[in-house]
Amino acid sequence: MEREYLEFRQQSPAYTAGKDGRSFAIRRLDQWDQAANQVLTRALQLQSQLELGRKLAGEGASAAAIAHALSQLGGMAGNANIAPTLPEVGGPPDLSEERLEAELDNVEFQRLTATRLLDRLRAEQAASASSREVGDEEITDAFLAEPDAAGLVVELRRARMKRDQVKRLARHANDPAVIAAQQQVRTLEEEFNRLLERRRPTILARLSQAVDDGAARKAKADLTALRVREETLRERLHQVKTDRLRRLRQELEQLATLHGPQDSKVQQLQEQIAQLEGKTGDKGRSEQAQTRALLNSIEQSLKSIEMMRAKIQQRFERDLAESKQAEIGLLAESNLCNNLERQRILFNSVVDQLKQARLTSDLGSITAQIINPPRAKAVRPQVAFVLVAALVIGSGLGGATVFVADLLDARIRTLAEMCRVLDLRVLGVVPQLSREEYEAVEEIALISHAVPRSLLSESYRSIRTSLLGFLRHNQNAQLILVTSPLVGDGKSTIASNLAISLSHAGRKVLLIDGDLRCPSLHRIYNLRQDRGLTHVLKGLLPLHQAVQPASIKNLELLAAGPEVSNPAELLASHRLGELAEEVRRIYDIVIFDSPPLLTVADPSILASVIDGIVLVARVSVTRRREVEWALELLRIPGAPVLGSVINRATREQIGYGYRTNGVVRPARSDGYLTYEFNKYVNY
Repeated sequence: MEREYLEFRQQSPAYTAGKDGRSFAIRRLDQWDQAANQVLTRALQLQSQLELGRKLAGEGASAAAIAHALSQLGGMAGNANIAPTLPEVGGPPDLSEERLEAELDNVEFQRLTATRLLDRLRAEQAASASSREVGDEEITDAFLAEPDAAGLVVELRRARMKRDQVKRLARHANDPAVIAAQQQVRTLEEEFNRLLERRRPTILARLSQAVDDGAARKAKADLTALRVREETLRERLHQVKTDRLRRLRQELEQLATLHGPQDSKVQQLQEQIAQLEGKTGDKGRSEQAQTRALLNSIEQSLKSIEMMRAKIQQRFERDLAESKQAEIGLLAESNLCNNLERQRILFNSVVDQLKQARLTSDLGSITAQIINPPRAKAVRPQVAFVLVAALVIGSGLGGATVFVADLLDARIRTLAEMCRVLDLRVLGVVPQLSREEYEAVEEIALISHAVPRSLLSESYRSIRTSLLGFLRHNQNAQLILVTSPLVGDGKSTIASNLAISLSHAGRKVLLIDGDLRCPSLHRIYNLRQDRGLTHVLKGLLPLHQAVQPASIKNLELLAAGPEVSNPAELLASHRLGELAEEVRRIYDIVIFDSPPLLTVADPSILASVIDGIVLVARVSVTRRREVEWALELLRIPGAPVLGSVINRATREQIGYGYRTNGVVRPARSDGYLTYEFNKYVNY
């Protein structure tokens, strides 16, 4: 079978298919088809040139104008061998006459172009008089009239003919030649559709657009101007020729008087005069001869192209017949190749079965003999050892996991750790309420006034006691800033309750909302926000008009006021210092509520005018690095840090307490906190 296939391939080399699955005969047929399309395009191009040349000649255009129009038709590159070079007539004219003739030819061509433009505009104007919709059929007809579309249609028609012929010769639909022919038809159809969609807007606009009357009037005016220009140039050219003829005659009379009629110069002038007098008629005849020569040249080229097209068509038909025979040979080769492949598969299958049978027979002949039997020994599980080892390993892994987790977790977990990190006097500890206690309180920031016997109120009174003890030693300390490292630490709540506790102690207290970015005290006390600290700092209101009385005795509130775009710059103004001096004279204690330290620079600005700072921190939330960074920022303005308040501590972290009249109070025994924590706390 392989020998038969090899002999077939040697006898029919033309049936060999390339990488694209097509034979040599089919590839040659495609080349002839492509050449026929090129010749057809060239013939259409020459036919258009011939029709245009005859039309321009009938309109009386000069040979130069006709040649220029043909060179502009379709941007053809082959006009040099179609339009012959125009010879000079009557000898070399002078420079002015040559320029006039060239300009006259150019104006004549422009006049012809303007005439055709005006005719087309009038035709379009007449066609657009009645509004109509352009259909797809009309768009397709206009598209097929274009040269590139016509060539593509010819290629598509030939591809379809070839596909039908291949289908008739093929035995089945999956034949490679049929698939290749169908693929070629699909490619040409897709290219035709893409080109039609790309040209559709232009064709639709050209068919449906109505010509404006102004454009027609402008074209008519341009045509009139070109006609006037043409007549003017003709008159100037005639005048130039007349003047030249008159000068030559005067010169002839002078030379004839001086030298006689037989002189060579006199005879030369006579020849020039005679040539100039007959130039007009000769030029007209020469123009006609050049036009005829130009059109004859195009006709000869068209005839040559038609002959070439006929020969190519003849070769195409001959190769088409050969391709049919080639397709039959390809089908025979395909059948032979399929038979050969089936024989190979069958042969390989038989060989594999023989190998498996031989391997099975070899395995059946193998025998085994026991030389030394193994000794059996019972192995019992060591339960005690396994339990002890598991306990030790589990405890070690658990302890290591806890230790590593504690190292990786930067949050401060206990009060003692918070005291070590802060290294500050602890003014008090505020416990965390349960969910039921929190829901029972209407406003947590007013709990010292609303529920004075609660555990939280006792905590704030403890903070007040520690703070007043410090203020007794420093009589000039009146302005206190309450801040925290981050948002949510509870500084506004502590500032409000601390101000309430101080007012309950008989001190005249002013609570200032220094958080101009996110104010909250006006909402807590249900007061107006349309006046406040921003008005005072801008000088819009005096202090006594901006301050609002709270519902608590001895307590007044200076709200933040309306929102501003530059809070830091406003706080840094000199009016902040003037405000600090004014409130010193009026109030006993002034509490500033400020934004967080680590988010904005406002607390550092406020710290420059206050007398002491109270830092609020949360256990199990605040991280060591945040506390250290906050302390570093507080050292920059130089204001003294009075101490810290640890907020939201659990009862397990604080210790046990006792209950009086339903209110839990902190224990006052020595076991209230560990010694390590007690050394920071002031009672």
